[in-house]
Amino acid sequence: MRADQNSYLRQVYSSTECETEISCAGGKLVVLIFCARWSGPCQMISKAMEGLSNYKNDVVFIEVDVDACESVADRYDINSLPSFALVRNHQLLSRHSGVDLLGLSDLIERYK
Repeated sequence: MRADQNSYLRQVYSSTECETEISCAGGKLVVLIFCARWSGPCQMISKAMEGLSNYKNDVVFIEVDVDACESVADRYDINSLPSFALVRNHQLLSRHSGVDLLGLSDLIERYK
């Protein structure tokens, strides 16, 4: 489900929804953004991630609510927020944690 009509950032609230979005991405790079509504750092990066997703429209960005999708967070061994998993064809390529968006952007460029 898209955050809004003009955004390439999708938000998911169930593991089934997340798996469907990853499958629909085909061979594209998927960036899973693990966040929670109660997390201050997650709130800080929210607008930045929306901007990044609009700029890099050849990459699929999926915001995963860790409270609603615990099994997805467990699958990707997420221990801190915000955290990111770069995935292609359901295979984990890399992980990144924290609010270092420059580092995340570099990883995206490496794997896309």
